[in-house]
Parts: sequence; structure tokens; C-alpha cells
Amino acid sequence: MKKLKMLLSIVTICVLAFCLAGCGDALMLNCGGEEQEYRLESIEVKNAQKQFYLGEEFTTEGLEVTAVMENLTQNKTEYDIPVPVSDLVIDSSEYNKDEVGEYTIVVSYTYAGVTEEAEYDVTVDKPVRLARIFVDTENAKKIYDMDEDFSSEGLTVTAVDRNFQLGYDLESYDVTKDVTINSSSFKKGVAGEYTITVSYVKDGDEAEASYKVEVRKAAGLVLKSDKTEYTFAYPAGTVIDIAQTVEVFAAGANGIRGEALTSGITFAAYLGNSPVGTVGGQFTATQAGAYNVWAYYEGYTIPGTSEKADIDGFIVIYVLDELKSITLNPGATTTQTAGADEMSGTWTFTLTYASGMTKQLTSEYVEIDGLSTILANDNGVATVNYTEKNAKGEDMTVETTVNYVVKAQSSGGEPTIIDINIGLLANIEELVASYPDKNSPSGEVELAQGVTAIGVAFN
Repeated sequence: MKKLKMLLSIVTICVLAFCLAGCGDALMLNCGGEEQEYRLESIEVKNAQKQFYLGEEFTTEGLEVTAVMENLTQNKTEYDIPVPVSDLVIDSSEYNKDEVGEYTIVVSYTYAGVTEEAEYDVTVDKPVRLARIFVDTENAKKIYDMDEDFSSEGLTVTAVDRNFQLGYDLESYDVTKDVTINSSSFKKGVAGEYTITVSYVKDGDEAEASYKVEVRKAAGLVLKSDKTEYTFAYPAGTVIDIAQTVEVFAAGANGIRGEALTSGITFAAYLGNSPVGTVGGQFTATQAGAYNVWAYYEGYTIPGTSEKADIDGFIVIYVLDELKSITLNPGATTTQTAGADEMSGTWTFTLTYASGMTKQLTSEYVEIDGLSTILANDNGVATVNYTEKNAKGEDMTVETTVNYVVKAQSSGGEPTIIDINIGLLANIEELVASYPDKNSPSGEVELAQGVTAIGVAFN
């Protein structure tokens, strides 16, 4: 057995310098004139490096050893006395840097003829190892009918390796074809939730993951139709024949089973929470809206069992009345004086639907763009938009335009007071030229030194 021996000075136990004198299996220490007799009881290894990787040489770096000593003179035990590594004999002969495994390192310390040993284990491992696997069940079957066999079809599994020596994960890779799937807990004849375990082994390393599946006794009706939208003129109403509009299928936990059912079905229709009279699978839609149409089947046999259940299902049939136009009502004010309140406050509109139904709106319920009553305008055009939702929640929008006129203000012979800044009398001529009526001022215009506001009367 190969031994490594390192020699260093013994740790000072007393504050003062001491003398060592052999005395059988004990040691006499002279500290300040008083001799103390000690005996080694045991040693303990701390902070040793225990993880190594293939090709890595063994090292005692970081190793700490402490001793337990019995003070025979004072009849007491002293703990955690540091022992220099150089005074230890370390046997690492088992260690093999070229082979993955666990190895025992033996540490021994001799004190005054007494030798004590301590051991610790180290591991030699691969730098890169399998770390974990992930299961992707997006396309895997997770819901089963009673008496339906388990299948892992559609399941995808990826693995991730990790460089443990450098501390980072490597890129994932597909291992779907190499995994082992344990479905032993799955019971196709018993409704419930089951755990499926997936495992993968690489170079002796194993990783595991799992996912849930469910066996259901669930059953219901599925209604299918390509004719779920109607536009009609009410209040005359439209008769909807449910039996001719939808197909009804019995369904297990995984959807439609078999052919469409043609008999034994009862239908009912509701608008909101209000029932709509249904006769022979038909009902009359007297107004636009979303109609909930229910189908009921009595005594359906649940797939995989002999049990019978009453099952139902529903479909929504939308009855739509299209919004056709919006028009400005006759008598609306479309001429206004500049600076007055917006004329749209007096506007009202008529909405017209495809059914012929109409509805009145005031301007607060529409959006008006392009309307301005600040300045005179003989050719103003405003755009009016109105939007509402149909029974399906879709936006219906109609638009129209309104021509309007804004006239300039007229004083009627009375002075109109405006604020102007002038520096020269010539500015008055510019003011007159820019005034909307472009008429000449009447009366006198008084101008004094430093005046910046004057009264000018226009006819």
C-alpha cells in the first residue's frame, strides 16, 4: 500500500513555547513551567474535496483534520485541535482517475505513540452526463374511453446532458425511440387518472419523467352544422328546422362515435333564458339573436360499458338582421353662424336594417368627423359613422355624409369689438381687407398713441 507522509511542526497548544518529552503512550507538555500530559483519542476529516472527474489527479487541497485530546493532567477532554496536514499519513492508493467509481481515502495521525485513523469517500465521475428528460404530450393521447387500450403514440421525449465539471447544460436531443414507457398503473376498465412513467438510460445514467392520462365514462351529444347563420326580415320571422339544420352524434370521452343519430332525439330552443316554442324539431325566430338549440337523447349506452345514460348537447344558431344604412332626418339644421355651438347637437338620424326595421339615433350615439363651425365655410362636408354589434358579437358599421354651411357673423349695424395689435394706421386697412364680409368700416375710428385695441363697426 502506497503511503504519503508529510512532516510539519506540531500545533502549539499553549500560548507560550512548549517542550515535548516522550512518556510512554502519552506526552508531557511543559507550558510556562507546568507540565501537561495528553493522549490522542481520535481525529476527524473536514472540507475534503470529494468530487473528481475522469483524468483528474487526486488532491488533498482544502483538507482539514482536527483531533480530540485527553488532558490527563487536568482530567478533561479537549476538542477540535487542528492537526497540520504535513503530520498526516494519507493513503489514496485506491483512487483511480481513469475509472468512474467511488474510492476510500484513509487518513492517519500519530501522536506520542498513539495512531488514529479516519476515512472519507471520493467519487470519480464523467464530466458530461445525462441530466434529465422532458416529455411533450401536446400530440399524445391523454383522454381515454372506457375499455380503450393505452397508446404512447404522439409522445415526444427529449434528453439534456450536463457538463458537471464546467457547470452548464448541453443542447437537448430527441430520444423518443429509445425510452421505456411504464403504463402498468393504467386500468382501461376503471374510470380515473393514471400516471405514465417514461425513463431513459445513457451510459449507465438514468433519467425519468411522467405525465397523466385519464379514463372517462363521459358521454354526450355533439351537434354539427354548416348552416348556423341566418339573415331574415322580422317580425314576420323565419322558421328554422333543427332536424334539417344540424346533425346529432353520440360521443364518448374522445368525441364522435358512429353514425349520426336519426331518431329518439328531443329538441328545445332558447333565446337568452327564455324558451322558444319548438314543435316537431322546428322553431320560429321572431327576432334577431343567438338561439341556444338543445338536443336530448335518453338511454345512451356508454362506450366500453353496459351502462346507460341520458345525454345532451347544444349548438348556437345566430339569427342576424344586417345593418343597411344611416340617414340624416329631415329638418335638421345644416346652416350655422360662425362661432356658435356645433350644429350636430340638433342632428338626428334614422337607422335602417335589412329586415326593414328602423331605429332613431341622436348625434351623441354617432361619430362625426370633418364638422367645424369656427370659420365660415360654404362647402363643409361631415362624415357620420355608426357601429353596433350583431348577435354574434361582430361589428356592423354604416356611414353617411352631411353637407353643411357656416355663415360669417353679421353685426346688424352694431359695433363688433375685436382685439388687434397695431403699430401703424395702415394696419387698419389690412384688418378691413381680412374681415370676412370685406365691407368698409362705418363711423369714425379713433386712434391714440399706444392704443392696441379699438372698436370697429362693420355693416
